[in-house]
Amino acid sequence: MAKETLRPTADGDATNLTPVGAANNWECVKDVTPDDDTTRVETNNTGAYVKDLYEIKNHTLAEGTPQRVEITYRIYNKGYVIIKPDTTEYPGEVKEPGGWGTYKTVWNQNPETQAPWTWADIDKLQIGVALMATMTEQKGVLLSKCTQVNGDVITTVIPTVTTQDATDVGSTSAKLQGTIADDGYEACSERGFDICLKEAAPDWLSPTSHLDETDKWTDETKGYDENDATYANNGPQPPGGAKGGWLDFIYGSSFMCTGFKILCIPGSSSSISVQVDFYYDDAWHTVYLQGGSAGWRSLTGLTPRIMTKARHQQSLGYSAVERRCQEFYFFEGMIWTEAGSYSEGSFNHIVTDLATETKYYFRAKAKNSEGWGYGDWKEFTTTALAVGRSYGYVMS
Repeated sequence: MAKETLRPTADGDATNLTPVGAANNWECVKDVTPDDDTTRVETNNTGAYVKDLYEIKNHTLAEGTPQRVEITYRIYNKGYVIIKPDTTEYPGEVKEPGGWGTYKTVWNQNPETQAPWTWADIDKLQIGVALMATMTEQKGVLLSKCTQVNGDVITTVIPTVTTQDATDVGSTSAKLQGTIADDGYEACSERGFDICLKEAAPDWLSPTSHLDETDKWTDETKGYDENDATYANNGPQPPGGAKGGWLDFIYGSSFMCTGFKILCIPGSSSSISVQVDFYYDDAWHTVYLQGGSAGWRSLTGLTPRIMTKARHQQSLGYSAVERRCQEFYFFEGMIWTEAGSYSEGSFNHIVTDLATETKYYFRAKAKNSEGWGYGDWKEFTTTALAVGRSYGYVMS
């Protein structure tokens, strides 16, 4: 969960209360820490409510989706809070603390649109108060005052997840441990673990085709056709409509990649644009996009991610005699997830069918509408296969 506090920055559509301690009404109620009678707005009107509205600063929070708006206000004697999302005002409940009292009113959706809040709604929002004085037998008119009004926007963010040490490690199994430390203000729809042999260090390989420097790609089924600029067979046209195309790689049901090498040979253009995408978290993600001259391109040290597909393209003008060669550094991984509704708390999973005396790496993860949150990588090493003993008994 993330929170952004938006305080008054200017007077809004109504300035009917009397300012005390500052020149402008909004300046009297923008306190971070309320100062009560030092700066305030007030009224001595006992016959009707008198209101103020204040503009608040635009949001600056870069992450998350607004889930609710909480207005905190501190008043003396009698009054209520107001919000104005656009053209209509919406009041909160009347509060009568007698003395000073601090209150909070929550709007879980925009009352004007009857829909979830958006950042555009937040940036148009005005907040304020309405106050009415009261009559007392002993002192006559008892003023009503307000010293603080501010708005808190509560947002959904990616869950915070931690990975704990594995327990019950045996020769072919282990119990993986994780915790959803913060669900991001929305119950997670999935949680689970990624498991891999991160240090298996396989050879450079291309799972579907390993082309040496004498090969050329002119076959549409491989995603390249120097005579066709649309390449509808394997995905979108390359950037700018230049020659090129997508070549997809599939390696089992899931895999990881920590790097790649691609050989670029110039064609009619001296600038060669190379793009590499990985498919994870239910979407394609570009991990490399760069122009440049001919020769080998390489990228290593990528953050390991469990994925199900990878693709790459070279975008340039070229002739049929040119050659392409690419190598990806893949290794296998495993995924375990469960679906449901999960808030903060611990979870675990027993993974089986592991190799003996082998180091494994794993991390916990959880997903809400903002995406996957991951814990740090942890490691464990399976034990040697237990060897049983046989005993002989002599019967007499």
